[in-house]
Amino acid sequence: MTDLWMPGAARHPLGNTAAMNSGPARAVWHITSNARDWTFTNELGWFTGGGTDVAPHLLWDPFTGEIAQFFPADSRALALQNAGTVKTNRTGAYCIQIETVFTAGETVDGKRYATVRDTPCKDLDRIMAWLRSLGISDVWPGGAPTAFARDTVSMDTWLNRGGHYGHHQIPGNTHVDPGPMPDLFTATPGSDPGSGPNTSPAPSEIARYQVTVNGLQYGYGAHGDHVTKVGQALVAKGFGRHYKVGPSPDRSDADTLNYSDYQVSLGYTGTAPHQDADGVPGPTTLKQLLGSLPAAPASAPAPSPASACPPFPGRQCFVLGAHNDYALQLQKWLDKGGWGPKYQVGPSRTMTAVDLAKVKALQQHYLKDLGPADGLTGPKTWLYAWQVANGLRKK
Repeated sequence: MTDLWMPGAARHPLGNTAAMNSGPARAVWHITSNARDWTFTNELGWFTGGGTDVAPHLLWDPFTGEIAQFFPADSRALALQNAGTVKTNRTGAYCIQIETVFTAGETVDGKRYATVRDTPCKDLDRIMAWLRSLGISDVWPGGAPTAFARDTVSMDTWLNRGGHYGHHQIPGNTHVDPGPMPDLFTATPGSDPGSGPNTSPAPSEIARYQVTVNGLQYGYGAHGDHVTKVGQALVAKGFGRHYKVGPSPDRSDADTLNYSDYQVSLGYTGTAPHQDADGVPGPTTLKQLLGSLPAAPASAPAPSPASACPPFPGRQCFVLGAHNDYALQLQKWLDKGGWGPKYQVGPSRTMTAVDLAKVKALQQHYLKDLGPADGLTGPKTWLYAWQVANGLRKK
C-alpha cells in the first residue's frame, strides 16, 4: 500500500492541491535559506500562515526529528520556481519537497553546525522509507550535493530521471541549498545518519530474489560453481570488499553487495531491490564481467514456468503516469488476461487510471492475503499477471 501522507508525520493540510504530471518519481531537498533563528515551531507557523504560497510537502527538523506534512504525495507542492513553461513543482508522478529546518553555520546547544550532514539527522530513516515506498530511487541524477553553489541539471535530466535532487540543481531556480547532505541511501532504522556512512545495509534493503540466465540461477541462495566464478571475477576486478572470507559456491548478501558495486562502476543506478544496480546479475553485466555467459550443464533441469517470468523491474515503473516499456508489458499481460475495464485505444507505455483499475481487479481475485487491493504493482502482482497471460494460472 502507498501512503500519500507520511506515517507518523503531523498533518497540516493546506488545501490548494493540484495534480502531478507523468514521469519518474523524485524528491527535492531544501534548507532554510536565511539567517533568521528558525525553529520547527516558528517555521511550521510560517508555512501554515504567511508562507503557504511557498510550502513544501514535508518540514523536517534534523535535531528533534519532528516532521510535518502540508500536501499529499500526489499533489504538487509550491517550493520551486517554474522554468519558463515547465512547471517544476509538477514534474513526475511524485515530486516530494522536503524543507529541512537548518541554516548553514547555525549554533544549537552551543555547537556550531556547518551543513545538514553534520547534524544528528534524527528520523531521516523514516523519511527515506516513505520516499522509497513511493518508488523514488536511491540515486542523485545530478550528483550528491557537495557545496553551497548552483549546479543545475539539464532539462532533459530533470524531466526524465527520477531520484533525489538538491534545490540548487533544479532548472529555473536560483538557490544554492541544501549544501552537503548525509549519505541518504545507507541510512537504516536505528542508525545515526549524521555520524557517517553505514556500509552494511539492513537485510530488507538487500536484494534477495533470483533470476535465471542461460539456465543457471543467480541471486541470493543460488548454489554452484558458476556462483564461485562470479565471485572470483569480482575480486579480480577489485569488487570484493564485502567478503569476510572469499567467494564460495553459495550466493550470499556479500556477493550481492559486491556485484552492486560492480554495477555502479558500469554506470547503473538504484541499489534498492529490483533496481538496476541492486546486485542481482543480468546477462549484460555478467557477459561484461566474465567475457561470455556460462552455459547450463546438459543435465540441468528446465527452468520452471515461474522462473521464466521477466525480473520485476521495480515499483517506480508502475506508478500513475510512469512511462516506460515495463508499463507496456504489464498492460499487455493484463489485457490478455481480461482484467478490469477495457482500453478505449489499447495498451501504451504510460500507466493510467485504467491500468491501476486492471491491476486492482487482478489483486482482488488472487492477492487478498496481501491486504486490500491498491492497484499498485509489486513483485507478486507482476508474476501473477505474467502467469495468467501465459495460461499458467486460471482466472
